[in-house]
Amino acid sequence: MMLTLTADVETNQYIIDELTDKKLTLRGEFNIDEEKDTTSEAYLSLSKKKKK
Repeated sequence: MMLTLTADVETNQYIIDELTDKKLTLRGEFNIDEEKDTTSEAYLSLSKKKKK
């Protein structure tokens, strides 16, 4: 499954590695240095936590 994000002139695509009711893990190219405008393949993991 793919996630595609589009903003003005730039489109980014990410592979969804894990999707549950509490966790989303994406794999794709992420910007690692804005000054040099370089990207690297990486994972981004988002998880849901209870509010205190």
